[in-house]
Amino acid sequence: MYNENANIIKNTDASKIISDLLTDSYKRLNDVEEYYKDYKDINVPLIAFISRLGLLLWGPFNPEIKSSDVTLGGTYLNLGHLDIYIGTNALENVNIPTIKWLDNRY
Repeated sequence: MYNENANIIKNTDASKIISDLLTDSYKRLNDVEEYYKDYKDINVPLIAFISRLGLLLWGPFNPEIKSSDVTLGGTYLNLGHLDIYIGTNALENVNIPTIKWLDNRY
């Protein structure tokens, strides 16, 4: 398994392969949970932060939910996916804006 994954990463088309693997795994998960069937009916406020990986794999922000209270908190091309949540800039770029966003709603 490790060698197979290492070969995928070394491949020049690694981003396409990784995107396909993640898309397939999300599809299988959503098929099992029937998550996407009801996704469009979600009617709660949403704030989203997009990383370099998120933009690469899923494209520009498109909430596709029922709620009209949708905010793009930021697109950070200089941050990796986990950097948004736990990186050194998370407090300034994500946590504080999210708290302010919540304060404005509740």
